[in-house]
Amino acid sequence: MRQCKIGEVIEAVCSYFKVPSDRLAEGGKELRDMTIYLLKRHTSVMNRQIGDLFEGLTYSGVSKANQRFSVRMSGDRSLRKAVEKITGSMSNVKV
Repeated sequence: MRQCKIGEVIEAVCSYFKVPSDRLAEGGKELRDMTIYLLKRHTSVMNRQIGDLFEGLTYSGVSKANQRFSVRMSGDRSLRKAVEKITGSMSNVKV
């Protein structure tokens, strides 16, 4: 899959959860962790930049959130399905 832009990932997550993009940081821990996971997986953005999107989360906090979400996703089929749907919608984004 091609590298996505930050905005594409955020747009796909917000569209799936029906949350305005300017309210993403307020969407809760699961939404934040899923967005971090997708940004780490589908963009080349650094942890510090991702942390800035979530109101000053540290780079190590981003790393921990990504790791925590990966572990949760491995044991939660519905979470994996949600990530697959969001990833699929990102591949349909016009370039």
